Amino acid sequence: MAFDTLAYAQRLKAAGVAEEQAEAHAQALRDAVTETAVSKADLEAGFARIDGRMDLLETRLDERIRASEARTEAANARRDVRMMMFIVAVAALAVAAARLIP
Repeated sequence: MAFDTLAYAQRLKAAGVAEEQAEAHAQALRDAVTETAVSKADLEAGFARIDGRMDLLETRLDERIRASEARTEAANARRDVRMMMFIVAVAALAVAAARLIP
């Protein structure tokens, strides 16, 4: 943020403040503004850090989703195997029953 100390001091002088005091006030205010102001570079660096953290979080979330999907696929495969075993058992019983019934 730009701060025009000369214009500020002149404004104070125009309002009746002594020149030495006006210049001291202008310098003090400039120092305070400069210390607390955030530069464009500061903002860009902060956003870059945030972007990096967001990328890391997205990667971790993707990894967890893939792990969850893998667990779900494994559970579905186990269910499918049990279902096939049940169907084979029922078919074997049907064959055995057919042989017993004339």
